[in-house]
Amino acid sequence: MKQDKYIKLLSKNGFYNSRMISHSKSGYKIKNPYNKVIFNASFFVLEEEKLIQILWGDIDITLEGEKLKFVASLISKTSIIYVVPEYVIIKEPKDLTSKKNCNSIWNTNMKIQLITKEYIEELELSKEKEAFKFKKNALLKLKNQVNIKKSKELVFKDEIDLPFELLYKEAEKFKRKFYLYKESPKRDEGELYEEYFSKYGYFTYGILERFLIEYYNLEKNSIINPSDVWISRTSNKKLRHIDFKIEKLFNSNFKYTNFGRYVTCNYCVDSVEYSHLYKDNKLYVRDFEKKLVRKFDL
Repeated sequence: MKQDKYIKLLSKNGFYNSRMISHSKSGYKIKNPYNKVIFNASFFVLEEEKLIQILWGDIDITLEGEKLKFVASLISKTSIIYVVPEYVIIKEPKDLTSKKNCNSIWNTNMKIQLITKEYIEELELSKEKEAFKFKKNALLKLKNQVNIKKSKELVFKDEIDLPFELLYKEAEKFKRKFYLYKESPKRDEGELYEEYFSKYGYFTYGILERFLIEYYNLEKNSIINPSDVWISRTSNKKLRHIDFKIEKLFNSNFKYTNFGRYVTCNYCVDSVEYSHLYKDNKLYVRDFEKKLVRKFDL
């Protein structure tokens, strides 16, 4: 069948060249968020092991896929119409010469996805994961850029052993306090919140700040700037596991991934490229005489 006959057959069934299904592509996507839509697509058929372009235009596979399948059956019982997105045409024009190299997004031999509740939930979850992945990568890239610059400038006053024995002891003491309550206390209310979380956010951070205030013999109402205390990535993970066990007391369903940030103790952790600069189980403290300590008005 010659190319003009393909075009005539497609046009007769509503598929014509330069076809537009909406004057606003973004508007159409907003109204039909779960449909499989290809704008500016190219349509091909296989003839003598060569792909021949027969049409160009928009198509909503979800709504019009069955109709296109019918058109393919009118060509012949074994005919397949390939729908190729515009970016493939621009990027890989030489690949569109045979069935083997056809990078089509959909063809009339494939099933049409029904818009079900399960499909919508799966798609939304996939979108959330992609958005989270994109945001995470962007933040990680920015963080690494900042950390690389900082790492070259950092000069530490002290290298102090991380007091894990103290942290474990305080965690056990906290558990005993927690279980003294007749009803499980809420994390963001009451005495435990005021003592351990309202000022510090995370359990280990509060304990470590008190430790450093005592270590440097500072006034009790001092606040140590967390950006002037650095730890290794392994040390950070150890602190997170302590925080995780504390958070599980308040919420048995709490997951390790539920932490709102990578560094629960609030101290700085360098990028992978500079992680070798920091020994495990150490606190690296910058000069507190100029930067470290600021007063907190109670």
